[in-house]
Amino acid sequence: MKQEKKNKKIISNFQKKLADNLIENKEIFLKHIKDDWDTIEKGAHREKLFREVKEAALVSAKTILRLAAVGGICSVVLVAPKIFAIASSSGKYKKYYNKQGSLQKFHYLKRQKYIAFKKIDKDYYEINITNKGLAVVLEDSFNLKALYCDKKWDGKWRIVIFDIPEKFKSSREIFRKKLIEIGFYKAQDSVFITPFPCEKEVIFLSEIFNIADFIYFMETSYFVNDKSIRLYFNI
Repeated sequence: MKQEKKNKKIISNFQKKLADNLIENKEIFLKHIKDDWDTIEKGAHREKLFREVKEAALVSAKTILRLAAVGGICSVVLVAPKIFAIASSSGKYKKYYNKQGSLQKFHYLKRQKYIAFKKIDKDYYEINITNKGLAVVLEDSFNLKALYCDKKWDGKWRIVIFDIPEKFKSSREIFRKKLIEIGFYKAQDSVFITPFPCEKEVIFLSEIFNIADFIYFMETSYFVNDKSIRLYFNI
C-alpha cells in the first residue's frame, strides 16, 4: 500500500512537471496543431462546409480544447435554432456544432477547470482555455514525427547513451519510449541508435523531461557489427 501511494505520487509529480514544461514550450506544439488544422481545412470542399452547418455535428470536448488552444478567446454564436458556430478570435478557425451537445461539453470542461466559459447574452458565449486545459491539449499533441520519414542516410550513425538516476525513473521510461517512437533502434536499455539527424529532437526531449545532464549524444561514421541495425533501417 505504501509503495502504491509512493508510485502514484511519483507519477503525479512527473505529470505536473511534464505539463509545466510543455506549457513553457507551447508555441512549438500549437504550431503543429495549427498546421494540422489548416491542412484539414484546405482539404474541405465548400459543399462539406455547408453540410456541416446543416447537419451540425456533435462536438467533442477534445475539439473544443484544441480550438480554444489555437484560437485564444473563442466566440460561440447561435447561427440557427439548433446550431452553434465556434470561432477563434481571429475568425480563422471555425466549426459548427449541435447546440445542446456543445453546451453540455462546455459545462463539463468548465467543471474540470479546462476552460473559462461565460454567457455574454442569449445567443452568444465566450470560452477561454485555462493552463490546465492547455496542458491536456499539449500532452495529447506531444508526439514527434519519425526521424526517418523521407530522409536519405548520410553515412553517419547517431548514438544516444544515458545513465539516468533511479529517482528520475518515470522520466527515464518515457524518454526511452519517445526515442523508439521517433525511430531509434534500441541496442541496450540505455543505448539507442539511428542513422538519421536527430540532435535537436534529443535535446528537446531531454529538456522537456529535465534529464539533459544525464544524456550523451554522439555521431560516428565507423560502427562495428552494424548488420542488424542496417537491416532494421533497411539501409
